[in-house]
Amino acid sequence: AQSRPLAKCKARPQRLRVLNRKPLKGDPTCTRHPKKNHSAVFNSEGGQDRWVLQHFFRETCFGTFVDLGATNGKRDSNSLYFEQYMGWRGICIEPNPGLFADLATNRPRCTNVNAVISSAPGSETYLLTDNAGYNGIERFINMNKLHRAGISIKQRIPMTAVSMSDLLLQQDMAHVDLLTLDVEGGELVVLESIDFSKAQ
Repeated sequence: AQSRPLAKCKARPQRLRVLNRKPLKGDPTCTRHPKKNHSAVFNSEGGQDRWVLQHFFRETCFGTFVDLGATNGKRDSNSLYFEQYMGWRGICIEPNPGLFADLATNRPRCTNVNAVISSAPGSETYLLTDNAGYNGIERFINMNKLHRAGISIKQRIPMTAVSMSDLLLQQDMAHVDLLTLDVEGGELVVLESIDFSKAQ
């Protein structure tokens, strides 16, 4: 289906200083999306970024996001469009150390964090398998399903675990417009780690 052009963005300057980092050249920007090759700028695996834009954020420049399970920051990203074309700032979180190195290169405007989000501070074990779609925190992974699929565990990595509330507090980010999760079964734990009296 053909998309309607975006309405004029309404900037929200009170949200420009949401992260503890110095502004980068050309940051923030809000170009809206280009008229040509319209669909080429969307990155989500199932069109989530396009759907969210059209239904919630058509007029929202300079918003904020948290992208948990950000992989390399480009492939199947739910947040890249908003950063590139709407002037948003945010936090990208990726526990996989190999993917995190690519994330840091691909998304220099983000605050990039290599950690696991859990309901309480401490440590978790992150599993790397021979199929990246099955990587994740060990206690959330169905081992029987792993074995039935013939998936092998390549590495167990001890990771620092932080709550989402603590991370948002560290980054002075009290308002999140878009929270996107790809955590292979750990979604409820992530939501339980948010103190909604301190972050909205």
